[in-house]
Amino acid sequence: LGRAQDMRIAPNVVMLTSVMRAEAVAGNPAGAERWFDEAGKLGLQCDAVAFGVLMDGAARQGDLPGAARWLFRACSAGIAPNAVLFATLLKAAARCSHTAAAVC
Repeated sequence: LGRAQDMRIAPNVVMLTSVMRAEAVAGNPAGAERWFDEAGKLGLQCDAVAFGVLMDGAARQGDLPGAARWLFRACSAGIAPNAVLFATLLKAAARCSHTAAAVC
């Protein structure tokens, strides 16, 4: 991202979402959240993909409340829940052994 800025390429949501995904996959959901915050500071509005990445970061850690929080934040931001977001929430429920939550 720094290299893009050095080349005078303005960061966009796609770039920041890619960095968020890298953090989430590396097991660092807090790092993904920092990039989400950075997007806000840059005046960028995150989309359903970005929120899904944050939910996935929580799901990978078995953090069902964290994944649910990101879903609620997406809804609060005007993002309509979709099948991918709900599937990610189910993934979090399954990873933390909340089988009842995953089935309901």
